[in-house]
This record gives sequence, C-alpha cells and structure tokens, in this order.
Amino acid sequence: MKRFLSALLIMFFSAPLGIFASLYDMILVGDPVLEDIRFLSLEAGRPILSFTLPLSPHEVKTFLDSIDESLLSAPALEAFSRVDKRLSPQAPRLSFSSDDFSVFVGINSTVEARARTNQSISWYPRYPRVPPVFSFPTRFFIGNFLQLYLEPVWQMSPIYYQRVGSFGHNAPFQWTQYDHLMPFRAFLTAGGRLWNFQIGRDRLSWGTGHMGSLSISDNPDFYDFARFSFFTRFFKYSSLVVQMPLDIRYGLLCDDLFHGSSVPANHLYRTTNRYFYLHRLDFMLFNSLTIGISEGILAGNAPLELRFLNPMMVFHQLIPWVEYDRWGDRDTGKDGHMLGPFFSVEVNWNIMNSLSVYGQFVLTQFELPDELDDASYPSPNGLGHLLGMTNWMMPRIHLPTVWAICSEYSTAIHLPTGVQYFSLNLSIHLLSSICTQAPLRVSFICAYFFPATRSTVL
Repeated sequence: MKRFLSALLIMFFSAPLGIFASLYDMILVGDPVLEDIRFLSLEAGRPILSFTLPLSPHEVKTFLDSIDESLLSAPALEAFSRVDKRLSPQAPRLSFSSDDFSVFVGINSTVEARARTNQSISWYPRYPRVPPVFSFPTRFFIGNFLQLYLEPVWQMSPIYYQRVGSFGHNAPFQWTQYDHLMPFRAFLTAGGRLWNFQIGRDRLSWGTGHMGSLSISDNPDFYDFARFSFFTRFFKYSSLVVQMPLDIRYGLLCDDLFHGSSVPANHLYRTTNRYFYLHRLDFMLFNSLTIGISEGILAGNAPLELRFLNPMMVFHQLIPWVEYDRWGDRDTGKDGHMLGPFFSVEVNWNIMNSLSVYGQFVLTQFELPDELDDASYPSPNGLGHLLGMTNWMMPRIHLPTVWAICSEYSTAIHLPTGVQYFSLNLSIHLLSSICTQAPLRVSFICAYFFPATRSTVL
C-alpha cells in the first residue's frame, strides 16, 4: 500500500515535467497579456473555458493548443506569440537560479497626478484602486510545479488618496499616508497539467465582464483565500474559500445601516469568523459555448466548516440558515441572517470570429417559498443580471492596430425595495503593436451607475 501511495504521489507531482517544462508562473489579475488572451479568443472563435483569474499556465497552454494558427490574422499571430512567450518567463536582471530553485525580482513604478475643477464633485470611483509608486514583485520557483510570490509596495492609503483638493497624486510623502496593509499579494501556488492550488493573498476576478462581475468583484486590492481547481479542455471544477472579516463600527456600511450613529450594543459588529464558500462547474460545448454554474454561501460568525468544503455537496440542501443566530435588532426590523446563499449562471458564446456575447444571472439569499420564515418577504429576495457584447475589428487604414468595442449592461434588484444597482458601460480598447518593445494598450470607458457601485459580493 505504501509503495502504491508513493507511486501515486510521484505521478501527481511529476505529471507536468514532460508536458510543461517551463517555470510555473501564474497569470494574475491585471497582467497585460490577458488582453491578448481575450483578443485571441475572439479572433479564433474559441471561448476560454473559465475566465476565473488568476489563471494557471497549463490552462492557458490548453487554450493555445486549441487554436489553429494558420487561420489567424497578423495581429492575432503577434498576440499568440506574446501569450506563448509569457508562459516561459525569462530571468530578469535581478535573478538567481540554482538547480531546481530560482528567484526573480522585478521593479515597477507608477506616478499619477489628478486634477478637478469643481471640488464639490467627488473623486471617482468611490472605492479607488490606488497605483503603487513602487512595487517589487518577487517570485520564487521550486521545480516546475510550485511558486511563491511576494510583492512589497510603496503605496498611499485609499483614505488619504481621496482627501485632496483640486490636485492629487499617489505618492505617500508622510508615514501616516502609507498603506500599512501591504503586501497585497503574497501566496503559494502549485499545479500540474490538470490541476492548480493557491493559498494566500491576491486579487480575484471571476467572469468575462469588462467592468467586473456580479458574483465576486475585482475592486478590492486583495482577498485572503484558498482555491483548488482541476480542469481539462472541456470541463473545469473550482473550489474557493475566502475569509472576509466583518467590522461595521465605522465607515460607509455603518453610515448606511445606522445613519451615521454608533452601532447598538445588541448588534454583531465585529468578527473574524466570516467565510465565503463557493464551488463552480464550467463546461464547453461545440467549441464555441461555455456555461459556468456557481453555488456559494457566506457564513458569518462561525468557524471554518468542513461541510462547506465538500466538493460535490449542494449547499442549499444543508439548510444551514436554521442553525445560525440572527444578527441585528428584531424589535426594529433591522435584523438578518448570518448566512447568505448564492447561485449564479454564466454563459459565454462566440457567435462567430471576432464577435462574442456573454451574460450572467445571480440569485442571492436564495430560499424556496416553503423555507421562508416570513411569507411577506418574497423569494428570492435578491437577483441580478449582466449582459455584454464584444467585437474586435481591424481599421481600414494599414496599421497593425486592433479595436475592441465592448458594451455591457447590468442590474441588481433587491426585493421588495426595488432596483438598487444599475450600470450601462461602453468601452473602446485599442491594442497596437506599433511599439517595438511592447504593444500599446489604451482604453476609453464611459459608464453610468445608479445609485451605487457593485458590492464585493452581491
């Protein structure tokens, strides 16, 4: 038995050796090569099985293998080359390698200046993503299946980033302005030809929407999570656990719930035992259609529970909400469950080369009519949808440039109070290879929101 387990472990961890001999480097949220992947998906008419970032290199390699290079245009061939090159990271000047161990250190810098003529208009967005003045992404590679990632940054706190008059910048010249929550990226990841595991702190972005997702937002600078997935060309299973501490003693949520006053003593206002569990199944049909089905649950004031880690269990059938205390003040009606069920369906369809449509439908606080403790409260009490279309085109002038026009519409409705969120977005992306060192990427985005932006989890 011991010999069998040893052989199984050797096969499991050595599976990538003969198939993907490069270093195991994840494609993270914000990586410029993601635009090339989107472009290739449209140009080739091949959808990405599951656009749930970060992506493992083996997922991207499987996607590239499904594309017939002979049918690609010249810009698409350049994008294909950039993506393929990204899967084989080259050692930077600051690096060290010895046998199966390598260290890569990078240096990035961003200087930003902002101005407004009317100080009565708030800075946009309400929850800004502050660019760091300096960041030092440090990657440790062990063999070709494991990566340790750490990114120290010098970055201004979002609180001080918004406290400016007519002019603003992103440099924290005072110690109090420095964001002490860094690093925002620090994780361990490992994987092979058919699987991936990641634990630590990183950004997440689940869905093909150009302006975010209704399930898990890409607005926060980081999530603390553990994630496991296994995949083939036509099927992928993903499991995600996110720790989401709660503290409503102050801030926007406190103002919205209690109109600026202090939190009553009988309210739950602070806990670290708050977890979001989610599992997702992705399918590809006819090489042009992908369907992603997700079920999740947000459990508050409870330790990590094994039953929600069961990969094949339907969370709703556990009926867990009857086992949790309610939080808030029942006398005033400001109470609620400490547990929020969630369900989502996402569809992506490449109708033809260079044209795709996508959509997402979500239910929150999902309860069947006979499960409600208050018949006057409709079921479900939260729903939303997102619809979008993307079209890439070549301009008539003879330049190595590609345009992408993306339109997107989404709503979130909380019954019985009516519409709580509405957005209509139009963006134009310019991808040009005129530059000799790196492609030029420019985005123009026009968006309308009413009355507020997305929540972290809808």
